[in-house]
Amino acid sequence: MLSGETASGKHPKKSVQAMARIATFNEKHERRAKFELIPENETDMIVKAVEQMLEQGNVKATIILVFTHSGETARSLSRLRPFIPIVAATADQHVVEQLTLSYGVFAVKTKFAESDFKLPNPVLDMMVKRGLVNAGDNLIVVHGQHYFEKASTNAVALVRI
Repeated sequence: MLSGETASGKHPKKSVQAMARIATFNEKHERRAKFELIPENETDMIVKAVEQMLEQGNVKATIILVFTHSGETARSLSRLRPFIPIVAATADQHVVEQLTLSYGVFAVKTKFAESDFKLPNPVLDMMVKRGLVNAGDNLIVVHGQHYFEKASTNAVALVRI
């Protein structure tokens, strides 16, 4: 392993470049620990469905977008260690702060629409403006049919930006 001692030698730039190549290669080929999720409720079943979509490889998504009140759905997805980022949209700043500790989760505070989930969606518009997604990207969207019902995650949608 390259260390600070190596990087402070005669060729620090080459050392850092080699370390970057090694890290990039290993991240692409890394075997991640697989956690078996035994569905106990609707949210677990939805998370399991997302896992199967990603494992089959026929869904070329760039991001998983989760609408969440408590952060529980985002944490459940995080346990799967997906190779794509999870963006968790929540109206609660406390949940945003909690989710910073979850693997692969980028939480954003946003107001939820007054109506049921539908497209176009202000959260998707915000993600485009922030550069989180681009035109043509595919997203896996995990949500409840009604924004204001807690513990109501019951839907998965594939959305093209």
